Amino acid sequence: MVAFDRPVGAAFDVKELEYVSALHQTDQSRIRQDGSVNDMDIRCFLSSRYGIQVTEEDVRKTILQGLGGGDSEGDCIDLMEMVAILMIPTLIKASDQDYSQESFDKRNKYTEPPKGFLDLVLKMVLEDVTGSATPKPLDKDLLRKIFKSYGEDELSKNDDILDSMILAACRKGENPDNLLLNTETFTLGLTGDVQLYDVTNETKMTTNYFDVLDNKFEIGKDGLKVPQERIVKKTHTLSIIDDAAGTYRSKTVVVGLWTSFILHYFTYMLEIPSKVDEELDGSCDDGALCSTLLSFLHWLIMFGLMSVFGLVYIGVGSIGNDIECDRFIVPLVGATFIGSITAFFYLFNFDVDGDLDGGADNSNTFLRTLSVMVGSFVVMNQILLSVSIAAPIYFQDSNKYLKILMTPGAIKAESHIKQASSYKIINMTKNALKVISQKDKDNVIDSHFGQGLHLFSKQEHEYERVGGLRWTWGQVLSGHIFKREGIWIAARLIVGNIVQIIIAFLIIIWGVRLARTASQNYSKEDMHLAADKMIDTIFKDAERVSSSELNAAVNDISFAVERFLIKSFVDANFDCSAMIENKLSADFYLGEDAKLACDALELGTSMNDHYGDYDCSPIDAAYICDIIEQSDPYSNAYIEVLDGPKRTSALVAAGFDAAYVNTVVKTTAEVASDESIDALYPDEENMIVVPIIVATCFAFLCAILLTCSYVPSVVTTTLKLRSGVLEPFKDPSDNNTYRIGVDTGTIILGSIFWGTLFSSILFGGLIGFVVFLYMWQISSIYMLRITYIFFGMLFSILFKVILVKSFRVISNYKVFYRVNPARANISSLAIECANFALSVGFVAVRLIKLALISTYFVGRIDTPFLAPGVGHLGPWKMDNYPNIFIKDILAHEAHRHPFMELMGVMYMMKLRHAENFGSTAGSCWRLIFVFALMPWLSKYRILTRPDMRDDSSDDSNSGNKKRSIDMLNSFFKHSEKKTDVNNKESKRSSELLSSFFKMPGNESKEDFEDSFDLNEMQFINLKKAISSDANKISALDLDTYVVNDIYPTGDGEVEIAVGDPRIVQLENEVIRLRKQVIFLLMKRGIKRN
Repeated sequence: MVAFDRPVGAAFDVKELEYVSALHQTDQSRIRQDGSVNDMDIRCFLSSRYGIQVTEEDVRKTILQGLGGGDSEGDCIDLMEMVAILMIPTLIKASDQDYSQESFDKRNKYTEPPKGFLDLVLKMVLEDVTGSATPKPLDKDLLRKIFKSYGEDELSKNDDILDSMILAACRKGENPDNLLLNTETFTLGLTGDVQLYDVTNETKMTTNYFDVLDNKFEIGKDGLKVPQERIVKKTHTLSIIDDAAGTYRSKTVVVGLWTSFILHYFTYMLEIPSKVDEELDGSCDDGALCSTLLSFLHWLIMFGLMSVFGLVYIGVGSIGNDIECDRFIVPLVGATFIGSITAFFYLFNFDVDGDLDGGADNSNTFLRTLSVMVGSFVVMNQILLSVSIAAPIYFQDSNKYLKILMTPGAIKAESHIKQASSYKIINMTKNALKVISQKDKDNVIDSHFGQGLHLFSKQEHEYERVGGLRWTWGQVLSGHIFKREGIWIAARLIVGNIVQIIIAFLIIIWGVRLARTASQNYSKEDMHLAADKMIDTIFKDAERVSSSELNAAVNDISFAVERFLIKSFVDANFDCSAMIENKLSADFYLGEDAKLACDALELGTSMNDHYGDYDCSPIDAAYICDIIEQSDPYSNAYIEVLDGPKRTSALVAAGFDAAYVNTVVKTTAEVASDESIDALYPDEENMIVVPIIVATCFAFLCAILLTCSYVPSVVTTTLKLRSGVLEPFKDPSDNNTYRIGVDTGTIILGSIFWGTLFSSILFGGLIGFVVFLYMWQISSIYMLRITYIFFGMLFSILFKVILVKSFRVISNYKVFYRVNPARANISSLAIECANFALSVGFVAVRLIKLALISTYFVGRIDTPFLAPGVGHLGPWKMDNYPNIFIKDILAHEAHRHPFMELMGVMYMMKLRHAENFGSTAGSCWRLIFVFALMPWLSKYRILTRPDMRDDSSDDSNSGNKKRSIDMLNSFFKHSEKKTDVNNKESKRSSELLSSFFKMPGNESKEDFEDSFDLNEMQFINLKKAISSDANKISALDLDTYVVNDIYPTGDGEVEIAVGDPRIVQLENEVIRLRKQVIFLLMKRGIKRN
């Protein structure tokens, strides 16, 4: 969410028009780069935005026929015609700029067009076509010249359209044969067919649908009310829960309902699946499959519960929040439902078995109280909706603040969009006038059309700094982001911000409670007592020690046990050891005597035959013999002879019992526990409390920063999309990314909540843990050492920086080049060797920064954290949230962009008034206006309608001529820079280029003179250029290229395949030649015969 440089002026307007056209298109497989809109696009828009049901044939017969395109299948509205439609309100304002002061006060002063700009545009048209700004007789010949000069050969040949245009510019009762093309007739032609549009609607607190279709009557020109002309079929869209189009009545009610729903989830709903888990816990073993099924059942219950509860709570609670609701009793239904549900959950605890137990759970008192407050807020707003419907208009208008209170938020937001659309169109007009009103004296192109194209290319290098946190909130507070930019802030985003704020304050509450608990319970003595109590519980009797625990305990003291057993036998300290003591000396080795002793032991008899009469029955003969026979008592080899169970058995056989081992282990555990507590437990209370407080503060700041970031992020991303900085539709491979699966935006609200919660806790926890390490007596010494090392490295780095700067001065670098290579090489080698050691600090600091940043960005689902291309495993993306976020913005833009809103108004006006609003003649007049005002849009006209130019020629040359025009169209399409030539010169250069594919030298001087009015010298130079460049293009072996590198398109035509390097050479030749020819042709604007 950083600021960016947005292109300003006409270049920005073009980018936004391309963006709006791409939003309007509904073809999922591709984006039409010509910017055209067809009947299906319009039908889908009207259905999704307004619920208006029309067929594609109705769109063609009603909308396309009068506003542009045509009524036949396959016709469309190209980008120039779209601009002509968008300009209708501005043209109406400009046609009546002598209004009274009272009328001026009703209009927005920011949306007034520049005075006299219609007269300026007309003068440019006349000068380009006739060479003089003097008004000329308005007849078909003049109109034909105008259309031909702009390359509209098809329109120039349509006499019916030309006659209707003359009649459209003629006042009622005026003789059309005596008309002059002046400002009056030009204005009448532009606006005469669209006078039913009311420009004062832009400042009304109403919706576009109400302005056009919801009025059952309209005011006729005689001041009488007349019924509307056509009834438009509309289907119910459940606008009360329509977040994509935002057609609810009050955004505040929607936000309150969603917030209350989330609070109910944490207060009441969250416990229900857990209770079900407790009931089913005993019916399942600890197997992986059973545990997985239980987990699946848990989340399935949660999914179904939340879906049903949300549909009922939000759906029924939204009753009456319809923008078209006109009965005051309806909102009271929703208010009653929400009030009842809120009271029910607050007064009773909801049990999963259906029992209602009185009382309250003190553990969630805060959330329950907050839930009641939000529910009450929703009820109050729904009551306010009911009052606003019932209250008369004059009562609402009696007080400014009362009107603000009574006007629903969604209606305010839509009225802001209306103002923004007007402001943006006026601004687009001013930007265009700024371009075409200038004149480049060094440019040989003398026509206004060509000058406009040339100057437009310079506008692309002008930018303004927009976006970012500070700029966005400043624009939000001033209202410009709504009234000028026309940004639609969805209710989902506002709900996300509210729950983020709730999280921030919950973090404060949790942190304070945790710090208080840590302070109250801090006591090293209590910790000792608690540890002793735990040990006593474990070792309270000998039976508590299992065989495994006993074996482990014996293993721990195995050396002592085994030495005792062997010494007991060898040193005669136990039972039969007396006879051993009599026979073994210090240098006695356990050999045959040991074998004899073992034999006697194994027989279980007395050993009086060998050693006297001694009873050896208490000794386990097998284990003692194992020890004696396999061990050397004078070495340590016997230590590992017996395993744990044997040692235990030997211990028992020797006279020990579990109780003794239990006592030994308990004593050992108590000593270890006391030593651990004394060493590890923080010596001071602040070692625990201070890190908790620091962690809480940073977690709170993280949550607040995330909260403040989402609205600027939406605004900045939207502006980037509109200005072309982000181009999601440019790459055809991205169509599936942004144009399919729009419903994935439903994951955003929950992700904002959980992302903020996890991010804040982790971020604060990391900071608090570092503080704890600095204060804890165990780690503080190491952290201080690390700090000293860091500062030492920091000073070393500062020294290195000073040294490097000195070396740069000595080596005298000039950007990438070294004035003194020897000195530079010596200094570089020295610094590189030093950096090898210092880089450990750089990497460590980078690790810390990335850890903190990545933790913070867990909560920023709107911004990609990974670099482009990172984290992609084929079609799967590791972090797809930013794409989903952009997709959700695009979905709202497709319904609520100011230009889309204005286009929707014109569509509805045409549906309602049919032939009484908009005509082919008026559309043609407005098309001429756009050609003159914004000549840079002509390329989209060419791309959409490549056959509008005159293609009549003999059969031998028609294919070559079409091929040359297609190449020019391709140049227009693929060139990154705007062309600097108008349609008239483009057509003539196309005709000249078509001759390059024929043998040079066949044209006569008269042919060129008749076509272009060239003088002798111009003809000779042009003839030489054509002959020279024709030979060069012929050398490219175009015919062979076309034959060998084509593929069929299915309709009998062929296209040049992409990928062959020769196409680059061919295009470069055509572009260079085209510029040369245009240069020669433009000279006729300086010397005209």
